[in-house]
Amino acid sequence: MTTDTLIDLAPQTVIARSLWARTRGLLGTRQFPASTVWVFPRTNLIHMWGMQYAIDVLFVDRHGLVRRRVANLRPGRIAGHRQAHWTIECPVGTVARLDPDQTYRVVQWEPTCRLEPVSEEIP
Repeated sequence: MTTDTLIDLAPQTVIARSLWARTRGLLGTRQFPASTVWVFPRTNLIHMWGMQYAIDVLFVDRHGLVRRRVANLRPGRIAGHRQAHWTIECPVGTVARLDPDQTYRVVQWEPTCRLEPVSEEIP
């Protein structure tokens, strides 16, 4: 792994560790907070009820592999992945920055959430 192959999703990561933070999430905000991504541990399904804007979402398994990408998830929708253990909520356009034919692994959660391309075959 070299630093030129790493992808920083945003300069700052907010990890929703408490029950309150996980429950509230981005509800009540009018736009995605600038320069951040939100990470929700132990989450494999999210809803967009009550949201006022769309987001991009990455579903990550226990090993850090990105198992599903959802671009432009709109208010009122739900999305998930049964193998996900973490959910990363990002501003719209984040998924478009990723190569659609490439598998990624999260290699750093804080202070910046970073991904690296994975070259080996993933089951």
